Amino acid sequence: MAEETQVKRKYTVPVLLVIMMVMMTMIIIFYSNSLLKGQSRDTERGQRIGERYGFALLFADQLHDGAEGMLNAKTTADKVRAAESLGGAKAASGEAIALFADADSESTGKSAEETIKPYEQVLKNMLGEGGALDGVGQTDGTLTAAQSDALARARDVADAVRKKLASYRPLTGEAGFRQMEAGGEWIPSAIEAGKDFLVYGKVE
Repeated sequence: MAEETQVKRKYTVPVLLVIMMVMMTMIIIFYSNSLLKGQSRDTERGQRIGERYGFALLFADQLHDGAEGMLNAKTTADKVRAAESLGGAKAASGEAIALFADADSESTGKSAEETIKPYEQVLKNMLGEGGALDGVGQTDGTLTAAQSDALARARDVADAVRKKLASYRPLTGEAGFRQMEAGGEWIPSAIEAGKDFLVYGKVE
């Protein structure tokens, strides 16, 4: 009986060790997979932030150049080039205000769906259908006083926005994207740029 018990013990200990090793291996694999998935999500989100930052810079540049060009246009060709720049600004505007909303969300804890609302309203007033810059330069003749004022405001606001955005250089590469997703210096730069953008909507 004693010999049988000893034999069982001899087999039990190695079996338990094998089971423990298998369990530890499974835990490590599970943890590694979870970590990789988390890093992948962070990388994708950070890359998205970087892309939006680039669009915001493009928006500010195109808005400034388009408004300035329209104010100084002497020929139809000048107006066409300025209108193309304003069209480029409009195309990039959605991503630009999404960046401002993301920065506000990170800072306040509110949802981006909530923080984007004031930016959407200002953008609508500026470049939306019936907005201050809608159709500017599409007719012959000189600009009206209201159109000139709207263009000057847009130019000045765009200049302020791009200067604030220029204070930060978006990171690249997977490690850089993950760092941007975790927060960092892009947030205050985007917040300040967003405040300057909202100035446009505060001027009647």
